Amino acid sequence: MDIIQFLGLFENLTFDKSDFPIRFGTSGWRGILAREVTLSKVVTLANAIAAYLSRGDSEAQRVVRLGYDTRFFSRLFAELIACTLVRSGVSVDFEAHPNTTPALTFATIQGKYDLGVNVTASHNPFYYHGVKLTTCTGLADGSLTGEIEALCDRNAAVPKPIENEGMLRSVSASENYVEHLCSLLDVRAICKANPVVVYDSLYGASARCFGRLLNKAGAVAFPLHAQPDPYFGGLEETAPSSRALRGLACEVRQRGALLGLATDGDGDRFGVMDDQGVYVDNTDLIALIVDYLLRVRGERGTIVKSVSTSSMVDRIARAFGVEVIESPVGFKNIASRMLQSSGLLGVEESGGFAYSPNIPDKDGLLADMFALEMRIKEGPFHEQLLRLRSRYGELTFRRLDVPVAEARSEKAFRSTIESLPSAFQGASMLHDASLDGYKRYFEDDSWVLIRPSGTENKIRLYFESASLDVFQAMLAWAEGLKELFQGQTR
Repeated sequence: MDIIQFLGLFENLTFDKSDFPIRFGTSGWRGILAREVTLSKVVTLANAIAAYLSRGDSEAQRVVRLGYDTRFFSRLFAELIACTLVRSGVSVDFEAHPNTTPALTFATIQGKYDLGVNVTASHNPFYYHGVKLTTCTGLADGSLTGEIEALCDRNAAVPKPIENEGMLRSVSASENYVEHLCSLLDVRAICKANPVVVYDSLYGASARCFGRLLNKAGAVAFPLHAQPDPYFGGLEETAPSSRALRGLACEVRQRGALLGLATDGDGDRFGVMDDQGVYVDNTDLIALIVDYLLRVRGERGTIVKSVSTSSMVDRIARAFGVEVIESPVGFKNIASRMLQSSGLLGVEESGGFAYSPNIPDKDGLLADMFALEMRIKEGPFHEQLLRLRSRYGELTFRRLDVPVAEARSEKAFRSTIESLPSAFQGASMLHDASLDGYKRYFEDDSWVLIRPSGTENKIRLYFESASLDVFQAMLAWAEGLKELFQGQTR
Protein backbone atom coordinates (compact mmCIF):
# COMPACT_ATOMS: atom_id res chain seq x y z
CA MET A 1 0.00 0.00 0.00
CA ASP A 2 1.51 3.35 -1.01
CA ILE A 3 0.98 6.65 0.79
CA ILE A 4 -1.81 7.74 -1.58
CA GLN A 5 -3.79 4.56 -0.85
CA PHE A 6 -3.05 4.98 2.85
CA LEU A 7 -4.41 8.52 2.75
CA GLY A 8 -7.54 7.23 1.06
CA LEU A 9 -8.42 5.28 4.19
CA PHE A 10 -9.01 8.60 5.95
CA GLU A 11 -10.90 10.51 3.28
CA ASN A 12 -14.44 9.54 4.24
CA LEU A 13 -13.93 9.43 8.00
CA THR A 14 -14.83 12.06 10.55
CA PHE A 15 -12.87 12.36 13.75
CA ASP A 16 -13.74 13.41 17.27
CA LYS A 17 -11.60 16.48 17.92
CA SER A 18 -13.32 17.63 21.10
CA ASP A 19 -10.87 16.16 23.62
CA PHE A 20 -7.66 17.52 22.13
CA PRO A 21 -8.36 20.32 19.63
CA ILE A 22 -5.47 21.52 17.46
CA ARG A 23 -4.08 24.63 19.12
CA PHE A 24 -0.89 26.56 18.32
CA GLY A 25 1.10 27.72 21.34
CA THR A 26 4.15 29.96 21.53
CA SER A 27 6.02 27.75 19.06
CA GLY A 28 3.68 25.62 17.00
CA TRP A 29 1.18 22.85 17.67
CA ARG A 30 2.53 20.18 19.99
CA GLY A 31 1.18 17.25 21.95
CA ILE A 32 1.80 13.69 23.04
CA LEU A 33 2.12 11.30 20.12
CA ALA A 34 -0.90 9.02 19.61
CA ARG A 35 -2.96 11.03 22.10
CA GLU A 36 -3.05 14.69 20.98
CA VAL A 37 -1.04 14.18 17.78
CA THR A 38 -2.45 11.36 15.65
CA LEU A 39 -2.68 10.43 11.99
CA SER A 40 -6.24 11.74 11.86
CA LYS A 41 -5.26 15.05 13.47
CA VAL A 42 -2.42 15.49 10.98
CA VAL A 43 -4.84 14.94 8.08
CA THR A 44 -7.29 17.37 9.70
CA LEU A 45 -4.54 19.98 9.95
CA ALA A 46 -3.42 19.37 6.36
CA ASN A 47 -6.99 19.82 5.12
CA ALA A 48 -7.27 23.04 7.12
CA ILE A 49 -4.02 24.35 5.62
CA ALA A 50 -5.27 23.50 2.12
CA ALA A 51 -8.58 25.26 2.81
CA TYR A 52 -6.72 28.30 4.18
CA LEU A 53 -4.51 28.50 1.10
CA SER A 54 -7.40 28.03 -1.33
CA ARG A 55 -9.11 31.27 -0.34
CA GLY A 56 -9.07 34.24 -2.70
CA ASP A 57 -7.83 33.84 -6.26
CA SER A 58 -8.75 30.29 -7.24
CA GLU A 59 -6.48 30.45 -10.30
CA ALA A 60 -3.34 31.26 -8.29
CA GLN A 61 -0.98 28.34 -7.73
CA ARG A 62 -0.19 27.93 -4.04
CA VAL A 63 3.17 26.42 -3.06
CA VAL A 64 4.24 25.11 0.36
CA ARG A 65 7.73 24.29 1.61
CA LEU A 66 7.47 21.15 3.75
CA GLY A 67 10.05 19.63 6.09
CA TYR A 68 10.34 17.26 9.03
CA ASP A 69 12.68 16.23 11.86
CA THR A 70 13.99 12.85 13.10
CA ARG A 71 11.13 11.87 15.42
CA PHE A 72 8.86 8.84 15.19
CA PHE A 73 6.46 9.18 12.22
CA SER A 74 7.93 12.53 11.14
CA ARG A 75 8.38 11.56 7.52
CA LEU A 76 5.04 9.70 7.45
CA PHE A 77 3.23 12.75 8.85
CA ALA A 78 5.03 14.95 6.31
CA GLU A 79 4.01 12.62 3.47
CA LEU A 80 0.39 12.67 4.65
CA ILE A 81 0.45 16.47 4.66
CA ALA A 82 2.11 16.55 1.23
CA CYS A 83 -0.41 14.20 -0.35
CA THR A 84 -3.37 16.00 1.21
CA LEU A 85 -2.11 19.35 -0.09
CA VAL A 86 -1.26 18.06 -3.58
CA ARG A 87 -4.67 16.41 -3.93
CA SER A 88 -6.21 19.71 -2.84
CA GLY A 89 -4.48 21.66 -5.61
CA VAL A 90 -1.50 22.94 -3.59
CA SER A 91 2.04 22.26 -4.83
CA VAL A 92 4.63 21.06 -2.32
CA ASP A 93 8.42 21.36 -2.27
CA PHE A 94 9.32 18.47 0.02
CA GLU A 95 12.63 18.31 1.92
CA ALA A 96 14.52 15.20 0.82
CA HIS A 97 16.02 14.67 4.30
CA PRO A 98 15.33 15.80 7.86
CA ASN A 99 16.29 19.45 8.18
CA THR A 100 16.20 22.21 10.76
CA THR A 101 13.40 24.68 11.36
CA PRO A 102 15.72 27.66 10.66
CA ALA A 103 16.79 26.13 7.32
CA LEU A 104 13.14 25.64 6.36
CA THR A 105 12.28 29.20 7.44
CA PHE A 106 15.18 30.56 5.40
CA ALA A 107 14.04 28.59 2.34
CA THR A 108 10.44 29.76 2.82
CA ILE A 109 11.54 33.41 2.92
CA GLN A 110 13.98 33.14 0.02
CA GLY A 111 11.53 31.20 -2.16
CA LYS A 112 8.57 33.42 -1.23
CA TYR A 113 6.45 30.37 -0.47
CA ASP A 114 2.83 30.74 0.59
CA LEU A 115 3.59 28.73 3.72
CA GLY A 116 6.37 26.77 5.38
CA VAL A 117 5.36 23.65 7.32
CA ASN A 118 7.77 21.70 9.52
CA VAL A 119 6.78 18.46 11.25
CA THR A 120 8.57 18.73 14.59
CA ALA A 121 8.08 19.03 18.33
CA SER A 122 11.31 21.01 18.73
CA HIS A 123 13.04 20.22 22.06
CA ASN A 124 10.19 18.29 23.68
CA PRO A 125 10.60 14.65 24.85
CA PHE A 126 10.60 11.88 22.23
CA TYR A 127 6.97 10.97 22.88
CA TYR A 128 5.81 14.42 21.70
CA HIS A 129 5.15 15.53 18.16
CA GLY A 130 3.78 18.57 16.38
CA VAL A 131 3.93 21.06 13.54
CA LYS A 132 5.47 24.52 13.16
CA LEU A 133 4.33 27.02 10.54
CA THR A 134 6.08 29.97 8.95
CA THR A 135 5.46 32.38 6.08
CA CYS A 136 7.59 34.28 3.56
CA THR A 137 8.02 37.01 6.20
CA GLY A 138 9.50 34.47 8.63
CA LEU A 139 6.48 34.72 10.93
CA ALA A 140 3.24 32.80 11.37
CA ASP A 141 1.35 35.16 13.64
CA GLY A 142 -1.69 34.56 15.80
CA SER A 143 -4.16 35.63 13.12
CA LEU A 144 -2.87 32.97 10.71
CA THR A 145 -2.74 30.16 13.27
CA GLY A 146 -6.11 31.25 14.66
CA GLU A 147 -7.73 30.90 11.23
CA ILE A 148 -6.19 27.46 10.77
CA GLU A 149 -7.35 26.38 14.24
CA ALA A 150 -10.90 27.46 13.36
CA LEU A 151 -10.74 25.51 10.09
CA CYS A 152 -9.55 22.45 12.01
CA ASP A 153 -12.47 22.80 14.42
CA ARG A 154 -14.88 22.81 11.48
CA ASN A 155 -13.07 19.88 9.82
CA ALA A 156 -12.73 22.12 6.77
CA ALA A 157 -11.32 20.80 3.50
CA VAL A 158 -11.07 21.79 -0.14
CA PRO A 159 -14.12 20.36 -1.96
CA LYS A 160 -13.37 17.35 -4.16
CA PRO A 161 -12.74 16.72 -6.98
CA ILE A 162 -9.96 19.18 -7.81
CA GLU A 163 -9.54 20.09 -11.47
CA ASN A 164 -5.77 20.52 -11.23
CA GLU A 165 -3.75 18.78 -8.57
CA GLY A 166 -0.59 20.40 -7.25
CA MET A 167 2.94 19.25 -8.03
CA LEU A 168 5.29 17.47 -5.64
CA ARG A 169 9.04 18.12 -5.87
CA SER A 170 11.96 16.86 -3.79
CA VAL A 171 14.25 19.70 -2.64
CA SER A 172 16.92 20.47 -0.05
CA ALA A 173 17.55 23.74 1.78
CA SER A 174 20.92 22.70 3.22
CA GLU A 175 23.40 24.04 0.66
CA ASN A 176 21.90 27.51 0.23
CA TYR A 177 21.32 27.82 3.97
CA VAL A 178 24.95 26.95 4.79
CA GLU A 179 26.22 29.41 2.16
CA HIS A 180 24.00 32.11 3.62
CA LEU A 181 25.18 31.55 7.22
CA CYS A 182 28.81 31.70 6.12
CA SER A 183 28.12 35.09 4.51
CA LEU A 184 27.16 36.43 7.96
CA LEU A 185 30.36 35.26 9.69
CA ASP A 186 33.98 36.37 9.79
CA VAL A 187 35.04 33.24 7.92
CA ARG A 188 38.56 34.62 7.40
CA ALA A 189 39.16 34.74 11.17
CA ILE A 190 37.74 31.25 11.67
CA CYS A 191 39.81 29.80 8.81
CA LYS A 192 42.97 31.42 10.13
CA ALA A 193 42.42 29.91 13.59
CA ASN A 194 41.51 26.50 12.10
CA PRO A 195 39.80 25.50 15.39
CA VAL A 196 38.96 21.96 16.45
CA VAL A 197 35.22 21.85 17.23
CA VAL A 198 32.96 19.02 18.36
CA TYR A 199 29.35 19.47 17.27
CA ASP A 200 26.47 17.63 18.93
CA SER A 201 23.22 17.36 16.98
CA LEU A 202 21.57 15.47 19.85
CA TYR A 203 20.32 12.89 17.33
CA GLY A 204 18.21 15.60 15.68
CA ALA A 205 17.77 17.35 12.36
CA SER A 206 20.83 19.64 12.36
CA ALA A 207 23.51 16.99 11.64
CA ARG A 208 23.46 17.41 7.86
CA CYS A 209 23.92 21.21 8.01
CA PHE A 210 26.13 21.43 11.10
CA GLY A 211 29.17 19.58 9.79
CA ARG A 212 29.01 21.27 6.37
CA LEU A 213 28.76 24.69 8.00
CA LEU A 214 31.75 24.18 10.29
CA ASN A 215 33.91 22.72 7.53
CA LYS A 216 33.00 25.49 5.09
CA ALA A 217 33.79 28.11 7.73
CA GLY A 218 37.28 26.61 8.21
CA ALA A 219 36.91 24.53 11.39
CA VAL A 220 38.09 20.96 11.96
CA ALA A 221 34.73 19.43 12.90
CA PHE A 222 34.01 16.19 14.76
CA PRO A 223 30.39 14.97 14.94
CA LEU A 224 28.68 13.59 18.03
CA HIS A 225 25.21 12.00 18.10
CA ALA A 226 24.84 12.75 14.39
CA GLN A 227 22.85 9.58 13.62
CA PRO A 228 19.07 10.15 13.73
CA ASP A 229 17.45 8.48 16.74
CA PRO A 230 13.74 9.03 17.51
CA TYR A 231 14.48 8.20 21.16
CA PHE A 232 17.15 10.94 21.25
CA GLY A 233 19.57 8.60 22.98
CA GLY A 234 17.25 8.26 25.96
CA LEU A 235 17.35 11.96 26.81
CA GLU A 236 14.25 13.30 28.56
CA GLU A 237 14.24 16.27 26.18
CA THR A 238 16.45 17.57 23.40
CA ALA A 239 17.12 21.08 24.68
CA PRO A 240 20.93 21.48 24.65
CA SER A 241 21.22 21.90 28.44
CA SER A 242 24.23 21.12 30.61
CA ARG A 243 22.64 17.78 31.57
CA ALA A 244 21.94 16.79 27.95
CA LEU A 245 25.48 17.74 26.87
CA ARG A 246 27.52 15.65 29.31
CA GLY A 247 28.72 13.49 26.42
CA LEU A 248 29.77 16.61 24.52
CA ALA A 249 31.77 17.81 27.53
CA CYS A 250 33.72 14.54 27.61
CA GLU A 251 34.33 14.60 23.86
CA VAL A 252 35.61 18.20 23.97
CA ARG A 253 38.14 17.30 26.66
CA GLN A 254 39.26 14.11 24.93
CA ARG A 255 39.83 15.81 21.59
CA GLY A 256 41.34 18.97 23.03
CA ALA A 257 38.73 20.98 21.15
CA LEU A 258 38.39 24.73 21.34
CA LEU A 259 34.61 24.45 21.73
CA GLY A 260 31.69 22.07 21.80
CA LEU A 261 28.61 23.34 19.96
CA ALA A 262 25.10 21.88 20.10
CA THR A 263 21.54 22.37 18.92
CA ASP A 264 18.19 20.92 19.93
CA GLY A 265 16.11 18.45 17.91
CA ASP A 266 15.03 20.92 15.23
CA GLY A 267 18.08 23.19 15.32
CA ASP A 268 16.59 26.42 16.63
CA ARG A 269 18.19 26.40 20.11
CA PHE A 270 21.90 26.56 20.91
CA GLY A 271 24.27 25.15 23.51
CA VAL A 272 28.00 25.76 24.02
CA MET A 273 30.77 24.01 25.97
CA ASP A 274 34.13 25.72 26.50
CA ASP A 275 37.51 24.05 25.98
CA GLN A 276 37.39 22.55 29.50
CA GLY A 277 34.01 20.93 28.86
CA VAL A 278 32.23 23.51 31.02
CA TYR A 279 28.74 24.53 29.92
CA VAL A 280 28.33 28.21 29.07
CA ASP A 281 25.01 29.37 30.50
CA ASN A 282 22.53 30.63 27.86
CA THR A 283 21.97 33.89 29.74
CA ASP A 284 25.71 34.60 29.83
CA LEU A 285 26.22 33.62 26.20
CA ILE A 286 23.37 35.82 24.96
CA ALA A 287 24.86 38.79 26.84
CA LEU A 288 28.32 38.08 25.40
CA ILE A 289 27.00 37.82 21.83
CA VAL A 290 24.97 41.02 22.15
CA ASP A 291 28.03 42.84 23.54
CA TYR A 292 30.28 41.37 20.81
CA LEU A 293 27.97 42.38 17.95
CA LEU A 294 27.54 45.94 19.25
CA ARG A 295 31.04 46.60 20.60
CA VAL A 296 33.34 44.62 18.28
CA ARG A 297 31.39 44.32 15.03
CA GLY A 298 29.85 47.77 15.43
CA GLU A 299 26.33 46.67 14.56
CA ARG A 300 23.36 48.80 15.57
CA GLY A 301 19.62 48.24 15.66
CA THR A 302 16.73 47.63 18.01
CA ILE A 303 16.94 44.57 20.26
CA VAL A 304 13.76 42.66 21.06
CA LYS A 305 13.96 40.51 24.17
CA SER A 306 11.41 38.36 25.94
CA VAL A 307 10.07 39.52 29.30
CA SER A 308 11.93 36.54 30.82
CA THR A 309 15.39 37.53 29.56
CA SER A 310 18.11 39.03 31.75
CA SER A 311 18.33 42.79 32.23
CA MET A 312 22.01 42.53 31.28
CA VAL A 313 20.82 42.92 27.69
CA ASP A 314 19.27 46.29 28.64
CA ARG A 315 22.48 47.44 30.33
CA ILE A 316 24.60 46.58 27.28
CA ALA A 317 22.13 48.21 24.90
CA ARG A 318 22.06 51.44 26.95
CA ALA A 319 25.84 51.70 26.72
CA PHE A 320 25.57 51.85 22.93
CA GLY A 321 22.39 53.91 22.68
CA VAL A 322 20.38 50.98 21.36
CA GLU A 323 16.65 50.62 21.98
CA VAL A 324 15.31 47.51 23.74
CA ILE A 325 11.73 46.35 23.24
CA GLU A 326 10.29 43.82 25.68
CA SER A 327 8.03 41.09 24.34
CA PRO A 328 5.89 38.26 25.68
CA VAL A 329 7.67 34.90 25.76
CA GLY A 330 7.61 32.93 22.53
CA PHE A 331 9.57 33.68 19.41
CA LYS A 332 6.49 34.39 17.34
CA ASN A 333 6.02 37.42 19.63
CA ILE A 334 9.67 38.42 19.36
CA ALA A 335 9.68 37.95 15.57
CA SER A 336 6.56 40.09 15.23
CA ARG A 337 8.19 42.97 17.11
CA MET A 338 11.45 42.53 15.18
CA LEU A 339 9.58 42.92 11.90
CA GLN A 340 7.56 45.89 13.17
CA SER A 341 10.63 47.74 14.48
CA SER A 342 13.15 46.59 11.82
CA GLY A 343 15.03 45.15 14.78
CA LEU A 344 18.56 43.79 14.62
CA LEU A 345 18.37 41.09 17.29
CA GLY A 346 15.80 38.96 19.08
CA VAL A 347 16.82 37.11 22.25
CA GLU A 348 15.15 34.77 24.71
CA GLU A 349 16.67 33.20 27.82
CA SER A 350 15.71 29.64 26.79
CA GLY A 351 18.40 29.54 24.10
CA GLY A 352 16.69 31.65 21.46
CA PHE A 353 18.70 34.02 19.26
CA ALA A 354 17.63 35.79 16.06
CA TYR A 355 19.66 38.08 13.81
CA SER A 356 17.68 40.02 11.21
CA PRO A 357 20.17 39.66 8.30
CA ASN A 358 19.43 35.93 8.70
CA ILE A 359 15.79 35.26 9.65
CA PRO A 360 13.48 36.91 12.21
CA ASP A 361 13.30 33.63 14.11
CA LYS A 362 15.67 31.78 16.39
CA ASP A 363 18.56 29.90 14.83
CA GLY A 364 20.74 27.67 16.97
CA LEU A 365 23.42 27.11 14.34
CA LEU A 366 24.00 30.82 13.78
CA ALA A 367 24.19 31.49 17.53
CA ASP A 368 26.73 28.66 17.85
CA MET A 369 28.81 30.07 15.00
CA PHE A 370 28.79 33.57 16.51
CA ALA A 371 30.01 31.96 19.74
CA LEU A 372 32.86 30.32 17.81
CA GLU A 373 33.80 33.56 16.02
CA MET A 374 33.66 35.43 19.34
CA ARG A 375 35.79 32.82 21.15
CA ILE A 376 38.47 33.08 18.46
CA LYS A 377 38.59 36.88 18.52
CA GLU A 378 37.86 37.64 22.19
CA GLY A 379 39.44 34.74 24.09
CA PRO A 380 38.12 32.25 26.69
CA PHE A 381 34.54 32.75 27.82
CA HIS A 382 35.36 32.99 31.54
CA GLU A 383 37.70 35.91 30.77
CA GLN A 384 35.08 37.51 28.54
CA LEU A 385 32.51 37.25 31.33
CA LEU A 386 34.84 38.95 33.81
CA ARG A 387 35.31 41.83 31.38
CA LEU A 388 31.57 41.98 30.68
CA ARG A 389 30.76 42.30 34.39
CA SER A 390 33.41 44.92 34.90
CA ARG A 391 31.82 46.98 32.10
CA TYR A 392 28.16 46.57 33.00
CA GLY A 393 27.98 45.35 36.60
CA GLU A 394 26.87 42.12 38.30
CA LEU A 395 23.53 40.38 37.82
CA THR A 396 22.57 36.87 38.91
CA PHE A 397 19.79 35.13 37.00
CA ARG A 398 17.94 31.84 37.46
CA ARG A 399 14.97 30.00 36.00
CA LEU A 400 13.11 27.14 37.70
CA ASP A 401 10.42 25.00 36.06
CA VAL A 402 7.79 23.62 38.42
CA PRO A 403 5.68 20.68 37.10
CA VAL A 404 2.00 20.94 37.98
CA ALA A 405 -1.02 18.75 37.31
CA GLU A 406 -2.84 19.87 34.15
CA ALA A 407 -6.12 20.39 36.00
CA ARG A 408 -4.39 22.56 38.64
CA SER A 409 -2.25 24.78 36.39
CA GLU A 410 -4.42 27.93 36.63
CA LYS A 411 -4.84 27.52 40.40
CA ALA A 412 -1.09 26.93 40.78
CA PHE A 413 -0.35 30.10 38.81
CA ARG A 414 -2.67 32.19 41.02
CA SER A 415 -1.39 30.71 44.28
CA THR A 416 2.22 31.34 43.18
CA ILE A 417 1.47 35.03 42.64
CA GLU A 418 -0.25 35.21 46.04
CA SER A 419 2.78 33.65 47.75
CA LEU A 420 5.24 36.16 46.24
CA PRO A 421 6.68 38.41 49.01
CA SER A 422 6.50 42.18 48.73
CA ALA A 423 10.19 42.43 49.68
CA PHE A 424 13.32 40.26 49.64
CA GLN A 425 16.13 41.04 52.10
CA GLY A 426 14.98 44.65 52.38
CA ALA A 427 14.58 45.13 48.62
CA SER A 428 11.00 46.42 48.40
CA MET A 429 8.55 46.06 45.55
CA LEU A 430 8.57 48.96 43.07
CA HIS A 431 5.86 48.01 40.57
CA ASP A 432 4.44 45.08 38.66
CA ALA A 433 3.53 44.20 35.07
CA SER A 434 1.46 41.60 33.22
CA LEU A 435 2.84 41.64 29.67
CA ASP A 436 3.18 37.86 29.93
CA GLY A 437 2.33 36.15 33.19
CA TYR A 438 3.07 38.29 36.24
CA LYS A 439 6.33 40.22 36.75
CA ARG A 440 7.19 42.09 39.94
CA TYR A 441 10.07 44.56 40.09
CA PHE A 442 12.03 45.26 43.28
CA GLU A 443 14.83 47.57 44.40
CA ASP A 444 18.46 46.59 43.67
CA ASP A 445 17.63 45.97 40.00
CA SER A 446 15.74 42.81 41.00
CA TRP A 447 12.66 41.14 39.53
CA VAL A 448 10.58 37.96 39.61
CA LEU A 449 8.50 36.62 36.72
CA ILE A 450 5.81 33.94 37.12
CA ARG A 451 4.21 32.47 34.02
CA PRO A 452 2.56 29.23 32.90
CA SER A 453 4.36 27.43 30.08
CA GLY A 454 2.76 27.71 26.66
CA THR A 455 3.73 24.15 25.68
CA GLU A 456 3.99 22.06 28.89
CA ASN A 457 2.21 21.59 32.23
CA LYS A 458 4.68 23.71 34.15
CA ILE A 459 4.84 26.99 36.02
CA ARG A 460 8.03 28.83 35.06
CA LEU A 461 9.74 31.01 37.67
CA TYR A 462 12.41 33.52 36.62
CA PHE A 463 14.31 35.81 38.97
CA GLU A 464 17.31 38.14 38.84
CA SER A 465 19.11 40.56 41.13
CA ALA A 466 22.23 42.67 41.37
CA SER A 467 22.38 41.70 45.06
CA LEU A 468 23.50 38.15 45.92
CA ASP A 469 21.57 38.28 49.24
CA VAL A 470 18.36 39.22 47.46
CA PHE A 471 18.96 36.52 44.83
CA GLN A 472 19.46 33.85 47.52
CA ALA A 473 16.20 34.89 49.20
CA MET A 474 14.38 34.64 45.86
CA LEU A 475 15.90 31.22 45.24
CA ALA A 476 14.78 29.95 48.67
CA TRP A 477 11.22 31.12 47.94
CA ALA A 478 11.20 29.43 44.52
CA GLU A 479 12.65 26.15 45.84
CA GLY A 480 9.98 26.08 48.54
CA LEU A 481 7.26 26.41 45.91
CA LYS A 482 8.82 23.67 43.82
CA GLU A 483 8.76 21.24 46.74
CA LEU A 484 5.15 22.17 47.52
CA PHE A 485 3.86 21.57 43.98
CA GLN A 486 5.90 18.40 43.51
CA GLY A 487 4.18 17.00 46.59
CA GLN A 488 0.79 17.83 45.06
CA THR A 489 1.56 16.07 41.75
CA ARG A 490 2.62 12.76 43.30
